[in-house]
Amino acid sequence: MPDASPPILELQDIHLSFGKEEILSGVSLNVAPHERLIVLGQSGGGKSTLLRLILGILTPSDGTLQ
Repeated sequence: MPDASPPILELQDIHLSFGKEEILSGVSLNVAPHERLIVLGQSGGGKSTLLRLILGILTPSDGTLQ
């Protein structure tokens, strides 16, 4: 039976830029309760920046984070 609980984390069409340099472009994801998420990627791909957005250290240029 699928879990009908609302997501504990929801990112919708997140964009983040520093000046003219676009770091994240259109990132969307949902994390359900008790779900584990692993963020993998190349160096400079925005992994730490994504975590800083989730923690509230940074604010997205566009999109919603709940």
